[in-house]
Formats: sequence, structure tokens, C-alpha cells
Amino acid sequence: MKPLVSVIVPCFEHSSVLRECLTALRQQSYPADSYEIIVIDNSDDFPTLDLSSFPETRVEYEARPGSYAARNKGIGVARGQIFAFTDADCVPGRHWIENGVTHLLSLKCAGVIGGRIRITFRDPTAPSIFELFDAALAFPQDLYVTKQHFAVTANMFVSREVFERVGSFNSRLKSNGDWEWGQRVFRNNIPQRFGDNVVVEHPARATLGALMVKTVRLAGGAVDLSTGVGLMQVPLDIYNDLRVAAAHWKALARKSRRRLLSFTAILAFLTLVRIGEKTRLRAGGTSRRA
Repeated sequence: MKPLVSVIVPCFEHSSVLRECLTALRQQSYPADSYEIIVIDNSDDFPTLDLSSFPETRVEYEARPGSYAARNKGIGVARGQIFAFTDADCVPGRHWIENGVTHLLSLKCAGVIGGRIRITFRDPTAPSIFELFDAALAFPQDLYVTKQHFAVTANMFVSREVFERVGSFNSRLKSNGDWEWGQRVFRNNIPQRFGDNVVVEHPARATLGALMVKTVRLAGGAVDLSTGVGLMQVPLDIYNDLRVAAAHWKALARKSRRRLLSFTAILAFLTLVRIGEKTRLRAGGTSRRA
């Protein structure tokens, strides 16, 4: 008997691509009676999703803004012994659930599997410079799991027992909640492993505006996680962000010398955006989910 898997998909402003995700989930090699699909509508004001063409999908609504609040809603209503997390703009491979469960059961105890996130382009023959920039830095899940002790929730399998031991996601956070939760898992000596063949596809951000949205969201998550408050923290923010930018520049240089000048310009601009957003938040602003 296969363990029941609850696939949890938060959705905010991705209804146009959600159908591709759900179609891929409908076509999984894992037995259809051994997994459920739960979409959490996280719209600002009221439920907006019409998924009548996917009758096998359960839709719940979470009014609190943020994907981690939405994921917690999914956890609360899920029936499975295993939770599989992905995002509305991801497309899981046909064997995603099957391979994720196999990796998780191989641990012989409750644990976490972070799967590979493969970046895709709108036009593979002519990706934009912004897509190439995003692809060069986005989602090194193997490093996240093995070095930083967390898995990005765009592709993560978790035993129910893990949540029972360490608690749910921090619903206050709009970003970086997977990192914060992963640190609790690590402190509890719960195994976290990388699953190379547990694959979802994620589109690269194709415009500078999309990269800015991501940067602003991540900056908000970093400030929300920090213990310091007030503008006195801004010099430390600048120092830390310049260190991160230097590490990213080295990674970009390894990926493509030919595009390094363009990549450097984008990186410099986004670093300024990140510093500016953190300064706004230190002055009393509220973090944004997007």
C-alpha cells in the first residue's frame, strides 16, 4: 500500500499558469488514489479560483497574506502521511511524486527531501538577459539542502511527523519562511536530503521588473527575520548585502564571462533595490509579498 501524499500548492496571482501545474499533477505516475491535490487560494480579498475543470483538486481559501500562511492552511486540512510542496508556477515531472516518496522512505525515519528545480525559458532559443541572469543564480537546491540546511518549498517532500515535531511554517513571514523552518528541522537533527531526480520546472523571471519584485520580497523576508530594528541597522544591512552581491558576482563570473558586464549591471541595480527596500522597512515600512 502506497503512503497517501498531500500535494499542497499555494496560489497568489498565478491562476493563469496554475492549470499547467495541475495538469502535470493529474498525470503523475504515482497511483491516483494515493495522493490528493490541495490548492490554497491566497487572493487579497476573496476566493477567485475556478478549478471546476479539475474536480480531483480541493480548493481552500486563506485570507492571511503570504505563501507560508497558505501552506499552513494546506497542512491543517491535509490527510496524507507525506506532504509534497510545490508552487502554482511550477510544473512537476511525471515521476515527481513517485521519486519524492521513494527518497523520503529511504531515510528510514521522518525527514525532508528537497528536489531539483529546473529553470525554463519562454523561448529556449532566445532567452532574455534577465532570464539568463535569473537562471544563473536561482534555486541551487542541492547547496541549500547540503550546506544551508533547508529546502525551497517550490519542491519539497516532508513526513507529517516532521511538522508534528518542529511546528508549522512561520505565517508572519512573506519570504524566507522555508529557510527559517529548515533551521528548526536542522536543530532537531532531522535528516534533510537532496533528491536529484525529484524534478519540477520553474520559469525564469523574464524582465527586470520581475527580478525587482523577487528582490523586494526577499529583502522583506530578511528584515522580518532579523532581530534588529530601526535605521541603526542600515549600515549592517549594506555590509551584508554587498557581501551577498560579491558572492553572486563570483557565481555569475563562473557561469558566463561573455555576459558578465550585463550581469554585473543587473546585479548592481538589484543590490541597490534590496538596500533601498531594507532601509524603507527599517524606517517603519511593512514588508510586501510581491
